[in-house]
Amino acid sequence: MDKNVLENIPGKGVRVMTAAGTLKLEDRHIYAESAAAAFAIKLPNVSEAIGSIISIYFIGSGTDSVTITDFSNESEDATTLEALDLNAVDDGVVLMSNGLKWLIICNDIS
Repeated sequence: MDKNVLENIPGKGVRVMTAAGTLKLEDRHIYAESAAAAFAIKLPNVSEAIGSIISIYFIGSGTDSVTITDFSNESEDATTLEALDLNAVDDGVVLMSNGLKWLIICNDIS
């Protein structure tokens, strides 16, 4: 998929990431490209994202890993998502927040 096309889709929750960052509540479709270096994508706070579905896919020519991590939460009942590594074109994962934890609803990681 062409990164330039993806960056020009306004208001659809589409975002291309090439460096570390924390997702926003309105983010829905994330395309990660690691041509420069490996980086981590941090999910939004699970309790604030209840009902949200987020897809994250690896695109481009980079070969460094993109790691998906759970939002740091100091609460005693916080559940953490195991780190997921995307490192091949078309690797992807779809996650959903039930308010208590991030659930993996589709995992296509080679």
